[in-house]
Amino acid sequence: MSSPALPRVVAHALTADPPRLLVVGGAHTGKTKLLNEIRQTLPHIVVVDDAHRLPADEIRNLADRMIHGDHGIVVATEPRPHRAEMLQLMSTGAAHACTVALRPLTIEEALHRATAFGISDPTLVRAVLSFTGGARDLADAAFAAVREGADPRSAAVDRVRTRLAGNPGLAGALALVELGGAPDPAELTAALGIDADLAHDLADAAHASGLLTTGGDELVPAASGVPAASLGPHGFRTVAQGLLSCRVDRDLLTVPVASRLAAAGLTDPRLADYLAAQADSSNPAEASDLYAAAVRAGADAADLALRRAEVAAATGDRSTAAALTDEILERADSLSPADLATAVRIAATVAAGDGMLGRSADLYEWLGPDRAGADAPIGAAVLLAA
Repeated sequence: MSSPALPRVVAHALTADPPRLLVVGGAHTGKTKLLNEIRQTLPHIVVVDDAHRLPADEIRNLADRMIHGDHGIVVATEPRPHRAEMLQLMSTGAAHACTVALRPLTIEEALHRATAFGISDPTLVRAVLSFTGGARDLADAAFAAVREGADPRSAAVDRVRTRLAGNPGLAGALALVELGGAPDPAELTAALGIDADLAHDLADAAHASGLLTTGGDELVPAASGVPAASLGPHGFRTVAQGLLSCRVDRDLLTVPVASRLAAAGLTDPRLADYLAAQADSSNPAEASDLYAAAVRAGADAADLALRRAEVAAATGDRSTAAALTDEILERADSLSPADLATAVRIAATVAAGDGMLGRSADLYEWLGPDRAGADAPIGAAVLLAA
C-alpha cells in the first residue's frame, strides 16, 4: 500500500482503516506534491487540497467526515488560526486523524534536495538556505539557477516577485513587516485601513507565506524589497503612512520603526519631530543617525545643524562637524548669541584637533569676548596658545 516516495509517517497513516490524514503546511511546503503521491498510492481515497480556500461550511463538513466518514480522507491546508472553522478542523485532525506538519527545509533536507540539481557543496547549500529561509520553491529556484550558471539570489528574488504579483493584500502585509510593523490583525487593520475579517486573513496568509523568518517579525532575505516594488511607490508610501499614523495614534511609535520609515523615504512632520526628539535624548553615536533620519523625514536641516555638529564632534567625526559649522557660521547674523558661541567652540575645537590652532584663534578673535559669553575664557586661552 505504501510508496517509497511517501514519508514514513504518511505511509503509516495510510495503513489505517479507513485512513485519515491532515497535512498542514505553509505556502509551497510540498503539500500538493505529497497529495499527488498519495493519489497514486491510493487512487480511490478522497483527497482535498487547499482546504483553507473553501467556504466555512465545507471545512466543517470535512471535519465531520474525519470523525464519521466511512471512507479514507486526506486533507491538506495552510494554517489559518484566526478562522473558527479551521481551528475546528485542526482539533478534529489532532483527535481523529494523523496530522503531518510540513515546515521550511532543514539543512539536511536542503542538502538532499540540492543533489537533484547536481549540487553537493554544503557551503553553497547553507547560503541558499539562509537566503531563502528554507522556502522550498525559493530554494529550488536558486538551485536551478546554480545548475544553469545563473545568479541564485536573483532567481530566488524573481520567484518571490512572481508570488506577490497580483496579490496586493499579501504584498501590503509583508511591506508592513519590512517597515517594522507587526503582521497581526490589529496593526493590519489600522495601518492598511481594512476590515477585521480581511486583516485576519492577511495575517494568517503572511505567516503561512514562508517569506517571514521563524519569529515572524522580519522578511527572509530573498523577499527584502520585493513587497515595496510589487506595490509601487504610491502603494508602498500609503502603507508607510498608515503604519506611522496607527503607531502615533496609539503612542506606539518606536525608534526602529521610525528609522525604517525615514529610510524608506517617508516625509512627515510627526516622524521628523519624533526622530529629532529621540536624538536629543540619545548618546552621541545614536543621536547622529537619528538626526540624519529626522532630516530625511523632513526636518529642517538648518534647525538641526548645530545639534548635529555637536554630536559629530563628540563622536570624533571632525569632517562632518567642520562642514556643519562652516554652514552654520555662514548665517551667523541669524543665530542667537548662545548658538553662535557654541558653533564657534565646535569649529575651533575641530580645527585644533586637525592641528590648525591658528584657525581656532581666528574664530575666537572674530567672535570677540562680548559674543563669546561663557566661552570667553576658552577663547582667551586659545588666543594665548596661538
